Amino acid sequence: MKAIGREKESMFLQKLLLSDKSEFLAVYGRRRVGKTFLVDSVFSTMYAFRHSAPSNDRKDNASKQLETQLATFQDSLGFYGDDSSETIDTWLKAFARLRALIQKKEKTEGKIIIFLDELPWMDTSGSDFLSAFSLFWNNYCFPRGDILLIVCGSSMSYMSKKILSGKGSLFHRVSKELRLTPFTLRSTEEFLQSKGIMYSRYEIACTYMIFGGIPYYLDYLEKGLTLAQNIDRLFFAEDAVFANEFSALMSQSFSNASLAEKTVLALSGKSKGLERDDLCKEIGVADGGEFSDAMNGLTASGFVMRYIPFGENQRHPHYKLIDPFCLFYLHFVKGNASLDKHFFQQHIDSSSLTTWRGLTFELVCIHHVEQIKNALGLSVIRTETSLLPLTAVSPERKAQIDLVINRADNAASICEIKFVAADYSVTKDYYQDLISRRKAIASLLKKKQSMHQVLITTFGLTPNSYSSFFESVLTLDDLFR
Repeated sequence: MKAIGREKESMFLQKLLLSDKSEFLAVYGRRRVGKTFLVDSVFSTMYAFRHSAPSNDRKDNASKQLETQLATFQDSLGFYGDDSSETIDTWLKAFARLRALIQKKEKTEGKIIIFLDELPWMDTSGSDFLSAFSLFWNNYCFPRGDILLIVCGSSMSYMSKKILSGKGSLFHRVSKELRLTPFTLRSTEEFLQSKGIMYSRYEIACTYMIFGGIPYYLDYLEKGLTLAQNIDRLFFAEDAVFANEFSALMSQSFSNASLAEKTVLALSGKSKGLERDDLCKEIGVADGGEFSDAMNGLTASGFVMRYIPFGENQRHPHYKLIDPFCLFYLHFVKGNASLDKHFFQQHIDSSSLTTWRGLTFELVCIHHVEQIKNALGLSVIRTETSLLPLTAVSPERKAQIDLVINRADNAASICEIKFVAADYSVTKDYYQDLISRRKAIASLLKKKQSMHQVLITTFGLTPNSYSSFFESVLTLDDLFR
């Protein structure tokens, strides 16, 4: 079982087997990104113990949730050879039984691999899970020197607060971290080809605008159907697979699902995002610890981007929703139950979808900044990436998102982004707009900085009397590298 598009991550995991000490690995990332599949693809035949926690029924009280978690853990122990019939009623007993199970296994060379999947769900209210778990690592796994303990979780607020930067008995105990991010365009192409789906790169870019490089979603695409047919089947048909995915995504990814969902909804209609204070006002919450936890979870899992608008004060961060799946769902699916089951096919050339493609392609570019930097020859130069403030954009183009790569070599690459079905042609009106924009942007630059004009588009630039404005032109092929 090979994890396509995860070669570097697979090599990282395999190298842990060569370590001369016990390793505590935390694997984290957005839900549906393929964390469990990656770990299983490398270690599936090597586990001394593997357990995947079930999600908790929010209707159950804490006692019932704990009972369910311990019962499923005991089932996993039995699967791997624990023959005790005594019911486990605390996490201290659960990890004692796991310790006994490991001790009775025949000693072999190499690592003893323990995988606890969806760890955050195991830690129910009042269960003392973390205390028992930390004792298991500190008093048993770490001293042995031959354990590879892998924990995985989609709840980024939990993983960040309790595991990665946890205080108390787990402080600095994680020895290795692996954050799994969505596929790039290139990995998406490889994944689709492995399924026999031979879309053009234009269609793959459109696919990315909807699914955002999430393998779980991409795996639902059917060979033999066009992208439009697949979208209608998955989002707009009766009993569509993804009809309720957004709510499930929020509830299973964040401890405070209501706050996370309100935040995402508030940001979904703001192409430039919102300043932190304005975002708090928009959703009606105080800027405190609970809100900070929610924002940390949303940014760490890649749903939201935190940025400082180019040329503006560092003390006023902005937040922007950059998850393509959420944006597509909230724009076209949520609250539109009456839409025709062939909505996407029937509106494929509509102005609404054309506008959506243009704006969402800019998100694709945000997710491929490294590819853009490499194509511009900036891979070895220290850079900072940001978006332009509204003050630098003409009033009629406030929805335009411009990418700025601020460089340590006293230059700034100003990227105009255009998604069209043919070579892009600069018109006289657009050229004049570009000239006025360049003057406005120049006022935001340091005196020693120069400006480098870049066009990122689908297929290329048509030469005419205005095309020389751009010093560099990047195409889809550059984003696929």
